Amino acid sequence: ERAPGWFLLADDVATFCSDLVPTIQPNINDGQQVLSAVLYRRVLSAFEGVLLLAARGMHTEGLILRRGMLEALFVLGAIWQQPDLVRTYVQNDQHRRRDIYKNLRQTSPESRRRVSAWITDEELDKAISELTQATKGTNYLSVEQIAQAAKLYDVYLTDYCLLSEAAHHVARDLERQVTVDCDKEIESIIWGPEQEAPFKLLFPATDQMLMAAHVISKIYGLDVKEKFDLFSCRSRELSEQDEAREDG
Repeated sequence: ERAPGWFLLADDVATFCSDLVPTIQPNINDGQQVLSAVLYRRVLSAFEGVLLLAARGMHTEGLILRRGMLEALFVLGAIWQQPDLVRTYVQNDQHRRRDIYKNLRQTSPESRRRVSAWITDEELDKAISELTQATKGTNYLSVEQIAQAAKLYDVYLTDYCLLSEAAHHVARDLERQVTVDCDKEIESIIWGPEQEAPFKLLFPATDQMLMAAHVISKIYGLDVKEKFDLFSCRSRELSEQDEAREDG
């Protein structure tokens, strides 16, 4: 009820993007198509999660989920702009697994029994050695580098970095959970639905969901221009209404 126009637009975009899923028929021998199909579903799932959290007033949780949504969008955009990155991205998993195994090797015996009783020290050492050898001479792609490859570096430097404050629960971000008096003294700690305007979640999430749909339409040759123009027009109208309301 606080933002019916934005919720309606976001819901329509979710429906449209969901309707694209059956049209995505990847060639299982084409790495770009397979990876993009899975990533698109990840972006869409996260977007629908953001809508649910926004409806419940769970703004902080929505910010955290939007960060994950952006990470999937960065990879999706990167493999569209640079199809050769598919192999590099898959190889990144070797770096990740190597580091996980190294961490497991350092855990206490008690923790090891609870977490990884299925693997022995010898098996861990063997896996670490093999993965160390496999990753020798290969570079690990950071989120920043992937965003650059996707030509979404400005989004990384702004939106993504700000969303990281909520994801990492930094002190500055925690200030949103308290109210203060005129002397900056804490009056209360807020619990329950947050008061941030829903459009702060819905506007960027909707825009980025459409970015993902744009990429998938290019990879699979889908005609979505008419829908995109319609959604862009509605988004612009809602933004203008919000600005007029604030000015008033």
